[in-house]
Amino acid sequence: MDYKTKKRTDAEKFCPSCEQWKRHGEFYINKDSPGKPRGYCKECNRDRSKAYVNSLHYKAARGPQGKAQREMAKRATLKRKHYRAEHPDWLRWEQIERSYGLTKERWCEILEEQHGACAICLHTSSRGNGENSWKVLASTALTRK
Repeated sequence: MDYKTKKRTDAEKFCPSCEQWKRHGEFYINKDSPGKPRGYCKECNRDRSKAYVNSLHYKAARGPQGKAQREMAKRATLKRKHYRAEHPDWLRWEQIERSYGLTKERWCEILEEQHGACAICLHTSSRGNGENSWKVLASTALTRK
């Protein structure tokens, strides 16, 4: 059996980078599998991180072009937040139209036809006015699409 695959004890793990068996304490803990060590020992993990930081890929992302991309993304995020603050119901009506094929006007018409009550249980919305209820049109919207 190969020395790499042969487990010496439960308290040891093989590091493929330095090709040595080391105690579990010499490995960082795996966040995805709590209690289990990560693939590389702490020393090799540090060396690999330093190599990545010194790589061209990392430097390109952190350089002037990368900075411009980050600034552009930040501006787009602020623009999106500003628009959503000015149009709070926009996303809701987009989702209704995408899911049910109903415009805001048609939604309100159906709601009025049902007297603001749910088409299934005949109760009015518990969240205030019926226009804010998604449940109200549950069966009507699906049958009319």
